[in-house]
Amino acid sequence: MIGISLGPVTGKLVAELISDEVPSIDLSALKVDRFG
Repeated sequence: MIGISLGPVTGKLVAELISDEVPSIDLSALKVDRFG
């Protein structure tokens, strides 16, 4: 169920990252260096 509901958001985010646009959501919470 999550794949169906988050698929469009993931597609939009990947498209923004590929085209060097500013992501529409804040990705700072997903950075690897958050673990210290």
